[in-house]
This record gives sequence, C-alpha cells and structure tokens, in this order.
Amino acid sequence: MVHIDWQPAGDPGSETSGTLKIAGEATVESVNQIRDALLERLKSMDEVLLDCEQVTGIDFFAIQLFCSAHRSSAAWQKRLVLSEPLGEKLAGAMAATGFARHRGCKQCPEGERCLWLC
Repeated sequence: MVHIDWQPAGDPGSETSGTLKIAGEATVESVNQIRDALLERLKSMDEVLLDCEQVTGIDFFAIQLFCSAHRSSAAWQKRLVLSEPLGEKLAGAMAATGFARHRGCKQCPEGERCLWLC
C-alpha cells in the first residue's frame, strides 16, 4: 500500500513549490495513484521535490514513471527533483535497473539536470 502526502513550501496561498512524499510500496499496483499525484502537482506548481525516503518497496514501473514525469516537467518548464537522502529502496532500485547515472541520458532536455544523476 502506498501513502502520498503533499507538503507545500512557503506561505499558504502563494505556493509555487512543495514536497510530494511517497511512503510504502511504489509498485505497479500503485503506479496510477502516484502518476495522478505527480501530474496534479506538476501542472499546478513550478517545482516539485519528490521524497521517497520512506518507500519500503519500489519496482521498475515506478522508476520509469519518475523518469517520464521528469521529462514531462522539463517540457512544461517545471522542475521535478529527487530529495536526499534518496532512501535505501530507491537507491537500490536505481542501481539494479541501471537508472543511477554519472551523466544525463539523451532524453534529458539541454540545460536540465537528469533526475538520476548520482
């Protein structure tokens, strides 16, 4: 089961950024719920910090969703950033699936920092 929480940054009513906290299982079973939360926040905010420190399980589907959301955010001139520390499960899944990088991928728009840079 996944739990998603939004914490706005700054003063109420003038928010342009905040943190989307994901806890629990970020897997194929919850990927639609996570996608909907990401889309809602990316459409209405300039910057979204993605906090996965409390994720207890994550699979390739969630990792791929985060990558797609990052590309969409760049296309919309928004920012999606992973908070640190990444969390043990996310860091392990990034390494296991080959998403941990030392330089950005070809899909990352020019001038945008790749979500997966270590």
